[in-house]
This record gives sequence, C-alpha cells and structure tokens, in this order.
Amino acid sequence: MNGGRRPVSDLPRAREEIREREPCQAVVKSISVLRQLDGHIPISLAELSRRTTIPKSTVRRLLLVMCAQGLARPADPGYVLGHLAADLGSKVAGRLPDSQVQLIVPHLLALHSATDGIVCLGVLQADEVICLRTLHRETDLALVRRLARPALACGTALGRALLADRSDELHTDDRGGVVTLAMGISDRRGGRIAAISVAGPTGRFGVGNAAARLRTAVHGASRAIRLNLSG
Repeated sequence: MNGGRRPVSDLPRAREEIREREPCQAVVKSISVLRQLDGHIPISLAELSRRTTIPKSTVRRLLLVMCAQGLARPADPGYVLGHLAADLGSKVAGRLPDSQVQLIVPHLLALHSATDGIVCLGVLQADEVICLRTLHRETDLALVRRLARPALACGTALGRALLADRSDELHTDDRGGVVTLAMGISDRRGGRIAAISVAGPTGRFGVGNAAARLRTAVHGASRAIRLNLSG
C-alpha cells in the first residue's frame, strides 16, 4: 500500500499536470481582476485584492501583464480598463471603436480645461447611455460616480443629444444642484455616433461659457471623425 500516493513512475506526469493547470489558474484570476475594473473610475490594488480574494502581490503581477497587453492601465490611485478592453467591448456592444475615441479625446481635454467641468463622452447601448470617457477634478469624484451610472437615454441631457434629429441641438439638465449640457457627434452621413456632455455644480458653473466651449469641442470631434472615415 502506498497510502493513496502516486507511484514514483507517475511523478513526471503529475508535474506536467501541475504545469498545465498553473496557466489556466492565472487566466481565471486575471478575468476575476478584469471584471472588477471600471472604464474611468480607478480602483486601488488593495480594493481589487479584497474584492477578488487574490493576494495583493498576485494582483500586482497580473496587472503588469494586463497593462502591457492593453487590458488595463494605471490611473491614480489605482487602475482602470485599458484601450484593448474598451475596443473589445465596442465590438460586442456596438460601441464607438477605440480608434475613434482617441480622435475625440483631445477635444474632451480642451473642453475640460476651458470649463473645469465634468466632461463625458457617451454612446447608446440599447436604451441606456454608457460613458466611455470621463474627465473631472479629484474633488468632483462623488458627483462623477453619480453621473457615470448607466441611465435611460430619454432621462438625461446626454441621452437626448444621442437621440436627437439634429447634432447641433443643445440639450440641458438642471437638477439636484447640477447643470449638464450635451450635444451629439455626427459621422459624415449625419448619423449620431456619440455625444459629449459637460456638467458642474449650478452655483459655480458658467453655463454661457460652457455652452460655447461645448459647441467648439463637438464640432472639432465631428470633423475629426468625418476626416478619419473619408481617409
């Protein structure tokens, strides 16, 4: 009797089975971490470890690989989804391809810099609005979490801009002490492919300036998309 242990002749096969299982376990753990990442709100290493019950040192190693492959990226004070994850999501959900998102990002940055507001790039997914990119000040993080939640398109300025017949139409919301302005981005056929919004606390937000800056950003983004599609 050998007490249930494998014969010595089986040890090479057992070692091979262990080597085969280890990559599979790494993939499973990577998927667990990936499921916890958000597109724009950073999640810390400690929080990812807590949520997945994977040791922090292991999460760190997994994230190094995921960042190198574009599945994740560092974003103080933690990590968010990377460009490859966003691009894969666009193929499944019909979202804006990452190549087009990158054309729009400079206009989002300019709008955020000019207004100091919360800037969001949104698309339609079924009857909801999904934020692909959000720019904000650290002090506005709580407000960002509220604005970035998926919402029915007809109930938000961003959603109405996506549903509107005209891309140059300005849509506004003013509720709960927050004012939001939004306009749609059109492709060369005039179809609405995305929308940009800018928001801020009603008391400190210059609506006139924000509206003018929003129009500039939307027109610039639409032109960049049209040139890219015709190139």
